[in-house]
Amino acid sequence: MPEERGQRPEKEIIYVPAQGYMPQQEEDEIDLIELWNILWERKWFIIGFVALFTAAAALISLYVLTPKFEAKATLQVTQESKTNISNYLNSNTFIRHFVEGHDLLPRLYPEKWDQAAQEWEVDEDRIPTVEELMASQLPLRSSVQDSTIQLTWKGSDPELCADMLDRVIEDLRDYIRNDYETAAQARISILRKELKELQDTAEMIKDPGQEAITPIMDIRSQIAQLKGEDTLARRFTVLDEPVPPQNPVEPNPKLITGLSFVLSLFLAVFFVFFLRFVQTAKQKQRERRG
Repeated sequence: MPEERGQRPEKEIIYVPAQGYMPQQEEDEIDLIELWNILWERKWFIIGFVALFTAAAALISLYVLTPKFEAKATLQVTQESKTNISNYLNSNTFIRHFVEGHDLLPRLYPEKWDQAAQEWEVDEDRIPTVEELMASQLPLRSSVQDSTIQLTWKGSDPELCADMLDRVIEDLRDYIRNDYETAAQARISILRKELKELQDTAEMIKDPGQEAITPIMDIRSQIAQLKGEDTLARRFTVLDEPVPPQNPVEPNPKLITGLSFVLSLFLAVFFVFFLRFVQTAKQKQRERRG
């Protein structure tokens, strides 16, 4: 049928595949195979590097690093005494009293102390002091929970760790019993003064009435209540006594060996690809010169 004048023929749509799609996919596959071939060519280097690095880390953790032990003790406390005990154990006041009271510097720094001669082996300006120990803190840690405080002491001597915790508990008992002044105790001191004044006034009256006796009874009741609060603010009980630990907590050979294996594997793969990069760069440079 003849086409009408002015009528354009229908356009034919031709679908052309996107350029570079299939080749790019092939390149990706080739690149992965090439990377695997690079690693396979250097497999003995990777195996040797990982084995050497991992074995060295295992031997160092077992025979070179000093093992650390950790003794533990658990205190049962009240809500009133929990904060006071925790604050005291973390204070410089406790560190000074504890270290000086037990003469602990030689025991905490045995590498600088001559046990036979009973004197320091280092120069005078390098002798450890309590002030330096305050800055670095004792190897004592306290963890506060709902109704307990977990005490730990970490060191290289398991017997010393347990002994130090025994001394900490002993000093804590002495502080709570004799030196710590609770808010209830301070209030009791004030009420006792008021009670004495009221009693002196009542004694001067031959026949004191109920109005004079009632304040005295109220103050006595307040004092009795405050004594109970004072007792709660000082109370703690040792649930778990410290014992010398049997197994060290540091170092952990299994963890160190595992981390060394992973790290050395990554380093070995990195070195292999880096060497191939250097070789390729040199080859391209020679080709450009040639």
